[in-house]
Amino acid sequence: MYEIEQGFDMPKGNGKNGRKKYPFPDMDIGDSFFVSADKYQNARNAASGHSKKFGKVFSFRKTEKGARCWRMS
Repeated sequence: MYEIEQGFDMPKGNGKNGRKKYPFPDMDIGDSFFVSADKYQNARNAASGHSKKFGKVFSFRKTEKGARCWRMS
């Protein structure tokens, strides 16, 4: 049986112990960051989710060694 307890505040976090994988929340319009080729699709997916949730627009361009992501609006 489990004992019900009170007085414990739930820690804040995003499911990753407060770590951000990509810097989308901190980016201003015109800022960019580089991702390696093996992380390109993961970053695109994360940018898409962030765009839908917060109404920001990101654009990616592939480079020789990976890709660069810019915040557009």
